[in-house]
Amino acid sequence: MADNTIVCYSSDHGDMIGSQGLKAKRWPYEESARVPLIMRYPGRIPAGRVIDDPISTVDLYPTLAALAGLEPPAEIDGLDFSPLIEGKSDAPPRDYAFLQMIYGYVPWPGWRGLRTKEYTYARTVDGPWMLYRTSEDPFQLKNLADDPGSKALVEEMEGRLAAIMRESGDSWDYEATTGDLKNWVPGGSKQKSQTLGTPWPGAAIDIKGNKAEPGAAKTRVARKKANAADSSAEDE
Repeated sequence: MADNTIVCYSSDHGDMIGSQGLKAKRWPYEESARVPLIMRYPGRIPAGRVIDDPISTVDLYPTLAALAGLEPPAEIDGLDFSPLIEGKSDAPPRDYAFLQMIYGYVPWPGWRGLRTKEYTYARTVDGPWMLYRTSEDPFQLKNLADDPGSKALVEEMEGRLAAIMRESGDSWDYEATTGDLKNWVPGGSKQKSQTLGTPWPGAAIDIKGNKAEPGAAKTRVARKKANAADSSAEDE
């Protein structure tokens, strides 16, 4: 049985534990977003094979299904990485992992990002937030997002992320993204402070400055809606 069983070891999110001056989860930094993935399948997966291409947890279903000889549904988001894992191919079916943080119980659209073999990029609704050459800066100490010399790279990442969001049906529209999720929270929105890890209900985090500010989320969404209204008026 051991030789005919696929063993897959992974985990939920990581935890910042003080790195970058932060705690808990929900961040695009390596400590929070990266999780282990160890697979064993004698005779199919070469022992000791190490892959440094980014694989997302949504890829586990189609990959395990393919290894088991099953055909995964075509409509799922994940991709089959089994040829890469088995050593039959050196080219991954996708060269990035899409990072997405949506705060479902507070009016704030969160952040989006992508992790490639070389870079970690993330932005908020207001613009670029972080860009790290993680392959050479594993502790992510040098943020290139505001570096004039990295302007072209930031624009490239912006374009890639925008395309990924369009393809996945994602947007910065909080209401459209979360839908009726808040209706499933017992008692309405009691979990606001827990969701953000802030000291008072309804608080929002300024993630660029790592500060908690009351009412900031509502202000940001109101500004976003006003900007959207201005754009519609100009189009007309």
